[in-house]
Amino acid sequence: MSDDANHSDSSGARERAEQPTLLMPRRDKVSQLERGHALQEFIVDQVLGVGGSSIVYLARDSKLDRRVALKEVLPGTIAMRAPGGEVVPRLPRFAESFEKGLQSFINESRLLGSFDHPSLVKVYRFWADNGTAYMAMP
Repeated sequence: MSDDANHSDSSGARERAEQPTLLMPRRDKVSQLERGHALQEFIVDQVLGVGGSSIVYLARDSKLDRRVALKEVLPGTIAMRAPGGEVVPRLPRFAESFEKGLQSFINESRLLGSFDHPSLVKVYRFWADNGTAYMAMP
């Protein structure tokens, strides 16, 4: 290889290395609801799991005195919980994606709630509130 080719390869690598890396924000611990937090008639006990687009809590239905899994839409890479508790897009450019994901979750909840089949999760109810949506399941 000629010196010109080596110089071109090394300068290209250097340019790529000097470019800023775009890091995706990780989910903040503050995004999770605290034990005792009330969402309608449901009282949060603990976090069961955290995924890319949601957080699942173990909660108690205070009206029917039963335990439920409560799924909250909160895609950590594009949304966060604001100081007042509302879930908001991290940046204005994420608003449309967040809204589409929220609508998809609501549609999925509605569809699952219309079935009664042993192979499908049962949905007790779902609702939108605090800038996001929730689904209560057994």
